[in-house]
Amino acid sequence: MVRESAGAGTVYVVADPSIFINAMLERPGNAQFAANLFAGHEAAILDYSHVTGQPPLAVALLTLQKSPLWQVVVASVGIGAVVWGRRLRRLPATVLDRLGHEPPDAQLALADASPDEVVAYLQRRHPDWDERRLRRVMRGVIRTDESTEGND
Repeated sequence: MVRESAGAGTVYVVADPSIFINAMLERPGNAQFAANLFAGHEAAILDYSHVTGQPPLAVALLTLQKSPLWQVVVASVGIGAVVWGRRLRRLPATVLDRLGHEPPDAQLALADASPDEVVAYLQRRHPDWDERRLRRVMRGVIRTDESTEGND
């Protein structure tokens, strides 16, 4: 930063103007520096002559604020996205099957399933798996011990 007297006023030149952006003002000492720089002065002139134009997001936001037509277009696209997203959840079961999904009611509830139901389910999902191995694993995983049935 450089300070120079110019006529009845003072000119401050800051080499890195990013000190005044929100992220930099949060750094230690920067907020106080900016407050001291602008304190006690009636006017501040900021030179943006080196900038080629407005930031694209700012231009888009200003255009949207000034144009009812663009507001309708953006609102329509948003509503369309919500409606289309809800319709995607209701795709026919055949399409979901082709994608490898099952409807929730077709999924196996393992907590209430018998070993035979689990084996049948796994054979539908993985026809290449060996049934004997599946049954052996199910005997080890799902216990049908009557001594534990009354213990909640």
